[in-house]
Amino acid sequence: FFSPFNAIMAGAAKQDFDAIYKQPTPVAFNRDIMQSLSYVCDDFTRQEFDRLLLPLVSQLKQPFNVIDVCCCYGNTTMALVNGMTVSEIRENWKDEAACAKVTHKRRFDCKITGIDISESALNYCTSSGIMDATICADLNAPSGVSTVLPAVRSASLLISTAALVYLSVETVDRMVREFASGEGPGYCIVNFLNPFKPEKTDEMKRILLKHLGFIGSRASRHRKLSDHEKTTFTEYGDWALLEIWVLQRGYCKPQMDTQAQAYYDSADAFNFYRTVWGSEAAHVGIYDGDTEAAELGPERIRLASVKAMEKLTSKVVPRADMRIMDMGSGYGHTARHFAKNYRSFVSCVELSTKENELNRQLTEEEGLSN
Repeated sequence: FFSPFNAIMAGAAKQDFDAIYKQPTPVAFNRDIMQSLSYVCDDFTRQEFDRLLLPLVSQLKQPFNVIDVCCCYGNTTMALVNGMTVSEIRENWKDEAACAKVTHKRRFDCKITGIDISESALNYCTSSGIMDATICADLNAPSGVSTVLPAVRSASLLISTAALVYLSVETVDRMVREFASGEGPGYCIVNFLNPFKPEKTDEMKRILLKHLGFIGSRASRHRKLSDHEKTTFTEYGDWALLEIWVLQRGYCKPQMDTQAQAYYDSADAFNFYRTVWGSEAAHVGIYDGDTEAAELGPERIRLASVKAMEKLTSKVVPRADMRIMDMGSGYGHTARHFAKNYRSFVSCVELSTKENELNRQLTEEEGLSN
């Protein structure tokens, strides 16, 4: 039988599995990767999808479009859309007869399009019912990217499992920008492998953050390293690791800012920080022995806040020639402390209209307005 360990690219740090993706079914993929290398990442990807995206995609008008970029045999789609565990996927793919059809129904109504360079893998995806449509394309060629852009733009859910680092920066930027410009809500779940191609991974992350809004992330195990990989990545032990990122299009930062502003300007929040917090220094404090000895209540919180500020200034002592920016300045207590005691020039940035007004009033009362 075929073994991917006989197909290591000359000089390559990562095991080359390309030949396995040319097989007509995923049986070899299951045997030589999922089982032999304890491939478990689809369980963690599904858990993160269920935590952050399943409640959101369940609210989409159905059926909606799903696209799996570099889908291989569709195992991640099986995990996310069909809700299958890694053990269930392995059982489904245990032999040629078992893998003929996907065993679990979809959890929501959608049309799934798989994109990959392997025609064999795509043929399997459609014949087994994992995908409804496929596009065979070389995504590192401009013509291949152009072929998939309409499907990418129309998708409400984009899946990409550890594949972006194998595409060019131009390709990924073009595809993510196209997805971001689609109509209506859209969500994206992508994986990054460690320790492979860390610099390229950083480039891909910057592209995603340029076009999409970040929702959440998780770190997990991916699969065990092959013997070849262990000789290169000696500090990683037995396991390759995984980062799972969840993002969204239609990300509206001004709306989030408005919501935050409304909260801090509300009577409840304003009175809480002024009365319950009991101090102009409305930030996290240091609770040591002296602080704990203070009376329980606002005075203890005030003292802890002051100690935190003193700890900060002991690390970097302000000077008269410094220009300091206080981000999230609240009532301006820290800014006034720097201006009064160190003669530094301090600029305050705060979203809350009420807190800015009180900051100006207190600063003026102390003769520090300029």
